[in-house]
Amino acid sequence: MYALIAIGLTLAFGVMQMANLAHGHFFMAGAYAVYALYALAGWPFWAAVAAGVVVGTVLGLAVERGIFRQVRGDIVAGFIATAGLMFVFEVFCG
Repeated sequence: MYALIAIGLTLAFGVMQMANLAHGHFFMAGAYAVYALYALAGWPFWAAVAAGVVVGTVLGLAVERGIFRQVRGDIVAGFIATAGLMFVFEVFCG
């Protein structure tokens, strides 16, 4: 799992030229969705995993469109935006 997260972080940095400090938090949001749907709501495991992937994808697309496109090309603004996003994820997921 750590290798997949590291590969995703490297791919995102290579494509966007911006370090996403909240990259692991997207993974955790999907993992929380799987836990909530499987353990708490009683969904079948693979359906919960598919829903967790959808949750992570939609969240990632929303953040890319709402934050990353606005600060593209400015390394300091990208760093500050992803650091702030990390704190937002900590409040809502932690």
